[in-house]
Formats: sequence, C-alpha cells, structure tokens
Amino acid sequence: MAIASPFLQPVWAKGQEKEVEPDIAGIDTSTVASSFSFHGRVDLSLIHFSNRKNVDKFSRGFFRPLAPALFLGYEFSDSLSALAEIGYEGDEGGIEVDQIALDWRPLKELLKIRLGNSYFPFGIERLSYAPSTNKLVDRPSPFRRIIPGTYSDLGLFLSGSFFGDKGMGLKYELVISNGLKGPERSDRQEGGENNSNKNVGGRLGFVPMPGLELGFSYAVQEYDDHQKYQLDFWGTDFSFNKRIGSGEIDLKGEYLVSQVEQARERGGNYSRYGWYIQTGYKHFYDKKLLEYLEYVLRYDSLDDNSNIRDYRDVRRWALGMNWSPIKNLRLKTEYEINDEKSHEIPNNGLFWQLEYHW
Repeated sequence: MAIASPFLQPVWAKGQEKEVEPDIAGIDTSTVASSFSFHGRVDLSLIHFSNRKNVDKFSRGFFRPLAPALFLGYEFSDSLSALAEIGYEGDEGGIEVDQIALDWRPLKELLKIRLGNSYFPFGIERLSYAPSTNKLVDRPSPFRRIIPGTYSDLGLFLSGSFFGDKGMGLKYELVISNGLKGPERSDRQEGGENNSNKNVGGRLGFVPMPGLELGFSYAVQEYDDHQKYQLDFWGTDFSFNKRIGSGEIDLKGEYLVSQVEQARERGGNYSRYGWYIQTGYKHFYDKKLLEYLEYVLRYDSLDDNSNIRDYRDVRRWALGMNWSPIKNLRLKTEYEINDEKSHEIPNNGLFWQLEYHW
C-alpha cells in the first residue's frame, strides 16, 4: 500500500505552492498514484477553564483526544473515486462516520460532483477546524454556536475552480442537502431528516491574486417538522497567506449572521451575529528538533441572541505558540481570555495539544 502525498492537496492556482496538512477538506484523489490511500490524525489535548460554564461547553478539566480521525480513499479511474472519514468527537463523545461519498470529476478542476454524506460548504473555518490544520486548539465561537460546528449532511455537492495564468480565479461550492432540524448545536440530523424541505447553499470565492481569497456564503432552509419556520445563514470571509524569507504570514477572518424564525411563545424571531479575525507568523528553522515555531493571535465575538443579553454572549482573545520538532508533529500552547456575560470576571482557559498527522 503506497501513501501518496498528492492525495492531500487541493487545487491551487498556477505558480502557488503551499504545504497542506492532511485533512478531509484537502483530499483530491485525482492525483493519487495508487488506487487506495490511507491517512489519519491523532491528538492528546489538555483543556482547563477557570469556571465550569464556558461558551464552548467544555468541562472545566478536559484531558483526552479532541478529534482523531482516519481517512480512506479509493480511485476507480481518473475521474471517479470514493472517500470516507471516521472520526471521534472527544468533546461530545462517540465515533462517527463524518464523511462517506463518491466523487465524479467529468471536467477535472472545472466540475466535481460529490454524492453522499459530506461537510456542508459554508465559510472557510471548516477547512482549518481539525487539530491537523487548526493553528490553535479551540475554534472561533461563532463556528460552534451559530454554525453548529463542522457538520456533515447527506446531499448532492457541486464544486469547481477557474484560474488564469496570473493566479486570478474563481471557486464555487453548491449543495442541496437534508439540512438541520433547529438552530442549536445539538440540532444536526445525524443522517436522518425531519421534513421534506432541503437546505440549499454554498460558497463563492474570488482570488484576485495568489495568496489572497475573498468569499461569500449563504444557506437557507425550513427546519421544523411542519416546515413553518425558516433558518438562514450568510457570511463573508477573507484569507491571505504569503511566504516572506524564512517565515510565513497568515491572516484570515469571517463575519457570520443567522436569522432564526420561531414561535412567539418560544421568544419569537431573532438573529445571531459573530465574527473573528486571526493572524499567525510561522518561522522555519530547518534544525534538529526545530522545524518551525509559530505565533498565533485571534479575537472572536458572539451575540447568541439579538433580543437578549445572556451568558452565551462572549468576547474572546486567544494567544498561541506552536513548536514543531519534526514534520507533521506539533505541540500547541494556547491561553484564552473569555469575557462571558455569565461571569463578573473573565473565564480564562489554558490549552495544550500534542498532535500528529500522516
């Protein structure tokens, strides 16, 4: 069994080179040398908060794997392949088949058709949520509370990209899927469907120059059993990455809005707002037991219900440092200051994570 690194690489503009850590979002089986490929990630995470209540609903003390996973791929031909992801949700418990799908590429990079259970294509945080791709240990609060994490859905997925000789291009992702059954993080369908209405959405991305991307995402559906109430999301994002000498600068951010319809007796309609901005600098050393050091700073903000001020509203600063002694192995350290409305003093968190991927 051969393990081919191109299995992990997404389509980049001509002339762009970027190391991509293995994660399901980066899998492109069209360039695999062998028919079968196998990859994975493992981690051991330690999380400690000042108070038991926190916006991400972690226990006060957390010491176990956070999100290990295995990835399997099989290429039937140059244009047809299958993939599967089996993961363990350490903060929620349980083994899940996060993805299982068939990919058909009739027009190579211009069009990929995916049929099966796969991640809903909204925003860019889903591309870096996992320990193997996340520069910090935890996730921005809007992508745990407004969007219910990186969730899988059963449906039809279309995607593709168009690039010119100078690196300018367009990307698109469209989907028709079962959808959610409510606005909360626990309201994922888990493979079923509570009504006949479909979730329609996706993302459009514009690349004006190599290293810079601007995006817009939208999704809409009727979520309740009787299809009376609508739930829609929209968001904007940007990302910038540039190699400078022996270092690399990375900057990204997203703004996210969700509008929720619900019965008057349950509080009536409301909106959710959230955003984050994150910057990082990675310095490469190429020395024994020191491949690189990376420094990361993130700020995120969440208004969980526009009608009320409750404990789930939060403003957070996160500062992290990553040490990579050898390729694909990282030790992350993160300190987080949480200004949660349920506490008179900040509910701070301390994170460590040892992560390896192959």
